[in-house]
Amino acid sequence: PILSNLNEIPGTTIEYDNGIEIRIDVGDFSALSEVLIEWDGVNYTMSLFGGNTYSYVNSSDLSVGVHSYTIHAEDIHGNFATPLSDSITSEDTTSPILSNLNEIPGSTIEYNGGIEIRIDVADFSTLSEVLIEWDGVNYTMSLFGGNTYSYTNSSDLSVGVHSYIIHAEDVHGNFATPLPDSITSEDTTSPILSNLNEIPTSTIEYNGGIEIRIDV
Repeated sequence: PILSNLNEIPGTTIEYDNGIEIRIDVGDFSALSEVLIEWDGVNYTMSLFGGNTYSYVNSSDLSVGVHSYTIHAEDIHGNFATPLSDSITSEDTTSPILSNLNEIPGSTIEYNGGIEIRIDVADFSTLSEVLIEWDGVNYTMSLFGGNTYSYTNSSDLSVGVHSYIIHAEDVHGNFATPLPDSITSEDTTSPILSNLNEIPTSTIEYNGGIEIRIDV
């Protein structure tokens, strides 16, 4: 058999986990007994696509890196085609995506009441880090659950505006578009007066003097 017209769809370099189809024309005077593709050392049967074209689709085993393959064909009389070897490269050029920002209890909080920032981070591959830059200082956000990350601040919430930026990077060096925002810490709580104490008492001797004490 003769192997010709190799076609890698969508191309020799693909985006991580997008899938690839390999097509090959196999010409022979007699019938073929099998057409195989040896993909990363494992043999798979290629399917007849149409005419004398055979096809193999891989949509699950495309980790980042180079994937080598060899196509074999044999006719019913035991004649083998000259194997045809090639490779494709799977790469991750897709940046993580930040979405569903959630500020708990809200974007305006009571002074020293604490706040939690949650963000969803989506990526095809594994994340290496998710950071929040809070008032110019970086902190690692913790995995809350699923693809949601969380940061809690309960100690650095002086009255005023606190700016932050969320950053994310995956293991292949792709960075998310930074997401900036801010929260406002305000003091709307009135002072509370209690434990009024009149010394010596509420009734005093003329010109004896008095001291008033109050807890605030």
